[in-house]
Amino acid sequence: MKYIFFINGMIQMIAGIVLFLKPGLLFTDVTNSVSTMVILKMYAILSMAFGGICLVIGKNGNEYNLLKSGALIIMMFHLIIAFQSYGAYIGGYLPNMGAFGFHLTTAIILTILFLRNREDTI
Repeated sequence: MKYIFFINGMIQMIAGIVLFLKPGLLFTDVTNSVSTMVILKMYAILSMAFGGICLVIGKNGNEYNLLKSGALIIMMFHLIIAFQSYGAYIGGYLPNMGAFGFHLTTAIILTILFLRNREDTI
């Protein structure tokens, strides 16, 4: 279960660094809108912080119920971001469905890992 946090932490750290350095990869027109640039930079910082927290939990977490709850929160985060990204793509705010595919794929992979490695409590 701990490696779910480690995998997500690495993904979030890499995505945060890339988004912070190249915010134009996500949105079509970031140069004309200062507010969009600020929001993207804040999301990148949030992604890096979320990744750092996941790495620490993945390395030091020992309580199974905490790990299980945290893993479920991470999966829901990726699923919600996937649907928000899809809505932004349909609305014309995102140039492609890359963010949707990335977050949906991440949610599915983490869900599969979670289900394969859970402890049955029945």
